[in-house]
Amino acid sequence: MSSSTPFPKRPKWPLVTAGVVVLVVAALLGGWWLGRDQGGDPPENTTTPPSPTDTTAADGQVDGCLGGPDRTPEMVLAAQEQADVASDEEGVAFAASLMRWFWQEPWAEPTDAQRTAIVAEHADSSIPELFESAADSVDADTSRWVSTSGALWYVESSTADELVVSLALLPVIDGELATDSRIQATLTLTRSDGVWRWSAFEAQMRDYEDMESIGTAFTSGCG
Repeated sequence: MSSSTPFPKRPKWPLVTAGVVVLVVAALLGGWWLGRDQGGDPPENTTTPPSPTDTTAADGQVDGCLGGPDRTPEMVLAAQEQADVASDEEGVAFAASLMRWFWQEPWAEPTDAQRTAIVAEHADSSIPELFESAADSVDADTSRWVSTSGALWYVESSTADELVVSLALLPVIDGELATDSRIQATLTLTRSDGVWRWSAFEAQMRDYEDMESIGTAFTSGCG
């Protein structure tokens, strides 16, 4: 049975051997690796997630490659321009684009202007903390990112002002998809000046068994 524990600030990645994730565990830039043996129990989660609500766009079609296949700030800005701020599904697609860019080594650091465009004006402290951690991996000599191919999404809540979405993404290490591991995170997006902006981040609100039960697969994916 595998388990999950927080990563230190500098990322460490799981060792995948013979189809089993050996848990060198969990949060890259504040997020979480969730390792799973094929026949094992899901990792424990000490956070009690909210119950599913009527706001979930469970039947929606969501593009996991919004903005294109690149993992750059320019891709995120293209996705931001393409995503309809009135559509929860397109907000989910924008959240996936954010994670495809943000959760990688080496990291593609944004300019100050790009960061201002991506992040909400009143974002909570989780966002600058993530950016500070990510800056340490700009010159990383590893090659790691996440894929939305085979990934899941779930809308936690939606209001006129913001969208909260949970994602379960697949890690890619040196070009190989690590199918026995998952990156999970919950992002809060703000509807601001006609576009989506990133305003909060939470690691592992839900365990993967939960996401398998209530999550929806992306219609298409990158990675």
